[in-house]
Amino acid sequence: MDLALEASETFSVRAAIELADAIRPYKPIWIEEPTLRESPGGLGDVAAKSSVPIATVEGLFTQYEFKELLEHKGAAIIQPDVMHAGGITEIRKIAALAETYGVEIAPHQCSGPIGHVASISAMSIFRHVSRQ
Repeated sequence: MDLALEASETFSVRAAIELADAIRPYKPIWIEEPTLRESPGGLGDVAAKSSVPIATVEGLFTQYEFKELLEHKGAAIIQPDVMHAGGITEIRKIAALAETYGVEIAPHQCSGPIGHVASISAMSIFRHVSRQ
């Protein structure tokens, strides 16, 4: 069974790193949003020191916001939400950008059947999350 932990932007940078170290023996796929998504520098600090991959940014909206996070190396996995990030066209741009940074995509989707179908439609261009 795979384990992914949702942290809901709850932790400070130091506490998020400590959490990652504590749960590492359980081999989670990722810790989602351990610190504030609006702080790409903080996420970059966590990602640099975390023993568990960081997934984040379901709440960012444009490729430009994602680019700032990617430049800070704030996530191993980004989670654009098709309903929030401007639809299929915008998440394709975000996915292409992520690919240039070597970052994987795991689309976020909690908006019902239409959003689910839109996410599935865009999946063919995503680099899927895989266990390493």
